[in-house]
Amino acid sequence: ATGSTARAALRALRARDPARLILAVPVASPEGAAALRPETDDLIALHEPAAFMAVGQWYDEFDQLTDEEVLGALRAHQP
Repeated sequence: ATGSTARAALRALRARDPARLILAVPVASPEGAAALRPETDDLIALHEPAAFMAVGQWYDEFDQLTDEEVLGALRAHQP
C-alpha cells in the first residue's frame, strides 16, 4: 500500500541504467501511485480506487510469500 517495496525495486533497476523504466500494477492507492511516478518513466495502474485500504482487499487470493520463496525466485532470475 505504501509502495516502499516497489520504490526499492525501481531504484535498483534504475541503477542498471535501463533505456526506459515502466511500473505496471493491477491496483494502487492514488497516493502510492503519485509517490512512485517520479521513480519511473511511466506508471500504469489499472485501478486506483479512492477507498484503498490494502492491496489484499482487491484479490480473491493474496497469500503471503515466505522469505525462501522470494529468495528462490530472485536466484532463478539472476543475470
